[in-house]
Amino acid sequence: MHYLLEKKHTGILIPLFSMRSKKDWGIGDIKVMAEWFAVLREMKIDVLQILPINEMPPGTNCPYTALSAFAIDPLYIAVEEAQDLQECPEAAEKMKSKEFKDKLKKLRSSKTILYEEIKQTKFLILWDIYLSFRQNHVVKNTQRAQEFHEFSLANAYWLDDYAVFRR
Repeated sequence: MHYLLEKKHTGILIPLFSMRSKKDWGIGDIKVMAEWFAVLREMKIDVLQILPINEMPPGTNCPYTALSAFAIDPLYIAVEEAQDLQECPEAAEKMKSKEFKDKLKKLRSSKTILYEEIKQTKFLILWDIYLSFRQNHVVKNTQRAQEFHEFSLANAYWLDDYAVFRR
């Protein structure tokens, strides 16, 4: 029997986009969701349900219009938690700039979620991180590059077509 059926549970439905924090980029993200777990445990809530977090088409903010059943929307990436950010001075410099800080301030203070602006801002940094990862790992065939390659192979059944589609 599934463990959820063995006893009563208390749960809550919270869309990830609404799980905000002072340091988010204008939308709730994976890191903030993890922080919510501790709060929910204190409240004796043991089930967290979220709306779909699959990638949505550009210009759309409905979680039920996913482009893929597998791909998570980059909106929900906690960019500061990206493992390769530390190896990317270009991204770090952009994130220190006044222009970037002003952009984050605008995104954080908006009364609504500015989906397209958030995505553009995250992609600005994620692209630099990708280029750095490629240079520091893929070109040099490091252990991290091999792990990435293994992930790509294990997920080729959806990732290959998705990568071509999203290009």
